[in-house]
Amino acid sequence: MADCPDANTLAGYLDGTLSEKERARIEAHLADCPECAAAVDELRDLLVPAASDAPSAPAAVKARAKALVKKS
Repeated sequence: MADCPDANTLAGYLDGTLSEKERARIEAHLADCPECAAAVDELRDLLVPAASDAPSAPAAVKARAKALVKKS
């Protein structure tokens, strides 16, 4: 969609670096946009360490994922 946030904004949402107003806007958008909600889920899996006993992704993989998000 034309009004969908870019990957950097979605990453900022997950990182907690957005303003309260911007965070509310993103949350409202995610409630109505299954594509962006799925993208946030995928980014969360890449950027947020798992809370389970499973090993975390290697640092190089995380760095590459973050670099890809910043490029878009």
